[in-house]
Amino acid sequence: MKLNTSNSPFTEKQVTEINNLLQTLTESQQQWLSGFLLANSNDTTSDSNQQQLETEVWQQSQISEEQATSTTYMLQNKEPHIEANQRHVTLLYGSESGNAMRLAEIFSERLSDIGHQVVLMSMDEYDTTNIAQLEDLFIITSTHGEGEPPDNAWDFFEFLEDDNAPNLNHVRYSVLALGDQTYEFFCQAGKDVDALLENLGAERICKRVDCDIDYEEDQKSGWQTSLILLIPHQKVQRNR
Repeated sequence: MKLNTSNSPFTEKQVTEINNLLQTLTESQQQWLSGFLLANSNDTTSDSNQQQLETEVWQQSQISEEQATSTTYMLQNKEPHIEANQRHVTLLYGSESGNAMRLAEIFSERLSDIGHQVVLMSMDEYDTTNIAQLEDLFIITSTHGEGEPPDNAWDFFEFLEDDNAPNLNHVRYSVLALGDQTYEFFCQAGKDVDALLENLGAERICKRVDCDIDYEEDQKSGWQTSLILLIPHQKVQRNR
């Protein structure tokens, strides 16, 4: 949908400027901007945190594409410095060849380095008994076969699909979906688990990112950094 004066509160000049900017942004950059605007509009964020968040987003925007796509850069350089309450993050992965697992390990280290408590495990290792008590649930999953979840994710998917699955309206979540664009059911497992969690009442922190495992490294690291910037500033919107 293209922005115009009839579907927005902006002036004609602002609409032109915004549309011109959006045309120059990659999907990853659009997600960064979306994350910043969400955090910026949260009325629980203090002015000092707002200013710091703006600074961090600006600093991240100065990173070259080559740096942003480098795993070495992500691990060796300083994370965004956010004055945040410590969160309890559960990071689950569904992985057939190990790609999702490796990304989850990198993200777990990033979260731990800035003070969050992280539980990292494959979906088949996770005990779903207390899933409704989780704070933040992040999913990284590949897609196998004809749009199916990886072998180590089947039980978790079936649990979420069950009629007796719990209400998750106290849980915040986000999904990174990995796939191969040459296949018909690109990132289908990620799309499915995203929908399942939403249907159970969980609150999406930022939108699902679908990316080809062999490309789009900026989207993978951008999804991680968006969450790092967002999670200190959002609260779950309870379903009534």
